[in-house]
Amino acid sequence: MYVLVGKFLTEKNINFNAMQNVMAAFWRLKEGMEVHDMGDSRYSFVQYHKIDMQRIVEGGPWSFEQAMFILHELAPTEDPSMVKLQNADIWVQIYDIPRGFLSENILRSVGDLVGRYIRLDPKNFDGTWKSFVRIRVAVNVEKPLKRRLRIKREGIVGVG
Repeated sequence: MYVLVGKFLTEKNINFNAMQNVMAAFWRLKEGMEVHDMGDSRYSFVQYHKIDMQRIVEGGPWSFEQAMFILHELAPTEDPSMVKLQNADIWVQIYDIPRGFLSENILRSVGDLVGRYIRLDPKNFDGTWKSFVRIRVAVNVEKPLKRRLRIKREGIVGVG
């Protein structure tokens, strides 16, 4: 059994039955799931197959009725009501990086300034020309996003 705890970033009430049906349709789980309303705008999602869990975690960010879904993969010893739900894993597009700066170390540094670096998109370096690269970053939704960064040859200089 694999459990996600999550909440939707909205002040509106969530229609539980509609949300459950929409999320199940989005996720197309092989083994199905159980959804529980935990109160305090928290929900638990129980899956029965590891692949289903990975697809949900790696496929996000998810939303319902234009409200972003913050989720956390629950460890066996964690109390679902005590988990802080403040980080969202998102893909960040980085534009206008000079070729000499296109390395995993530089992209990791940029990711750590935006939030917490998770990983590169493997398609960044597949040989095709792109106008941007993507990195997966966990961002704290309680803090504002940084809009621009300036970099110099030595590395990241600061936020602009």
